[in-house]
Amino acid sequence: MEIERGLISILLPIYKPILKELKVAIDSMLNQTYTRFELLVLFEKSGDAADENTDRYLAGINDIRLRVIEVPRGSGLTTSLNIGIKESRGQYLARMDGDDYSLPKRLEKQFNFMETNPNVDLYGSAARIMNTRRIVFKKNGMSSETRAARMMFDNAGLAHPTAFYRRLFIDKSGLRYCDVYTGYEDYRFWTDAVGLGGRIDSTDEVLLYYRVKKGQFTKHAESAIGWDRTTKKRMIEYIGEFSEYEKEAIADWNEINSNVSYKVYHDLCRKIITENNKSKVVTDRALRREIAFQLFVRDLRILAKKHDAKVLKGYFKEFYKPSYTGYIMRNLYHLARRLQSYRIEARIDQRSN
Repeated sequence: MEIERGLISILLPIYKPILKELKVAIDSMLNQTYTRFELLVLFEKSGDAADENTDRYLAGINDIRLRVIEVPRGSGLTTSLNIGIKESRGQYLARMDGDDYSLPKRLEKQFNFMETNPNVDLYGSAARIMNTRRIVFKKNGMSSETRAARMMFDNAGLAHPTAFYRRLFIDKSGLRYCDVYTGYEDYRFWTDAVGLGGRIDSTDEVLLYYRVKKGQFTKHAESAIGWDRTTKKRMIEYIGEFSEYEKEAIADWNEINSNVSYKVYHDLCRKIITENNKSKVVTDRALRREIAFQLFVRDLRILAKKHDAKVLKGYFKEFYKPSYTGYIMRNLYHLARRLQSYRIEARIDQRSN
């Protein structure tokens, strides 16, 4: 399919949508200040009476930019999105959900950023939780390099419905959604993007209102834990050759009850740095800094557990108590020394190169 320069293809998958919410989402896209787009509604039907109401509503929208694509029943979100990528004609791809609201200048601002930053392949924004003042997915000064390094330890990707993709990168890399990652398809997608050489960035500006529903984060919680572990292991596979034990150690990184010793983690971190120097998946400086930070945070969590969160809370309220201060400050001192040692090693390696 021929790609049209300047055209944005919006991928909006729906399944059993609430019409009132869907209307808000679609209207927010049709009323964008940037008007060169196609809105692909990827409709997976459930087979109940509600499908007719949705069909009737979509058929009544008089806008040639709207394309309704009926995907096979049972496709799920990831397969629907992959169908949307295949059917799209845009130079850029934009994600949208059927119950969110995009601010009028969202596409315009994302398009302008990507046009002036050709080195960025995936771009997103902060989002405000609908009907609240809470803002989520802020960048907080995190660079693209730091984001790539952090993907090994956590989901440092984008707010999925704010995502904006460069079509050239998607096609050249073959990047697609994995259809088995229920509830964690975005983390896997960001991880594959970084592993395939993509650069991810975002803005702290709110460009979307995000709807959070009751049970949204617990619906796939059990399977998501497994996919979280699998995705962390996948990221380290992009970096280099590691044993299954080493992959499991990375997957257990945030588990403070893990039986993996500090020495094992220390040696593993050094190996990650060595392997990455060969693969160049992440910049060396960003990786070293992120490893130092993650070791620091992990030890703080262990410290908090050993010392009891209640006592830590008391320490911050009554910091003058010497019994608390001495214990915590000694540990912070050793953690700071460890952090400094990684910085020194990074400088030595840079000079030797």
